[in-house]
Amino acid sequence: MTKSLFFFLALCLSLHSSDLQAQCSIAVNANVNVSLPSTCVYTVPVSALLHSANCPGGNLVAEILQGGVWVPANLNASHINQSITARVRDTNSGNYAVCTILVKDKTAPVITGCANITVNCEDACQPILAPTVSDCSPVTSTLTSNTENLPCTSTYSRRITQTYVATDLYNNSSSCT
Repeated sequence: MTKSLFFFLALCLSLHSSDLQAQCSIAVNANVNVSLPSTCVYTVPVSALLHSANCPGGNLVAEILQGGVWVPANLNASHINQSITARVRDTNSGNYAVCTILVKDKTAPVITGCANITVNCEDACQPILAPTVSDCSPVTSTLTSNTENLPCTSTYSRRITQTYVATDLYNNSSSCT
């Protein structure tokens, strides 16, 4: 009697599991473009990949294929300009749908430390520090200066305007003056 009860319970669980898989359908967008934010780290939400899903009681997760292993869909600067295989999977049924993510860097470098500095003639000259730049890829920086002589009636003899431009490997640029 115990063996029969065990078999019956196992059969019911098996049928219930099959019902879960049959009831869960997932459709994803075929090609998804992702641009990394200025932090250079992005966790891909299920909603960015998902076209539609019908998984009653489902638990959907986004994953990417790295080194032949499915891992959580966390992207970083090492993924730029790569096509990454991704999927949305229901952890309850095991059903999933696969798509491709193309990772881009479309975010301009972030420049901090630009400030207006006033130097009086009697002040000791101090070096002007270059601003700091952060970006997901290598950056090329340029500095241009423009000197404007001011009239004698002005408090200052001249105004020097410096413009700092940072351009990353993917031609995204930002500037400060």
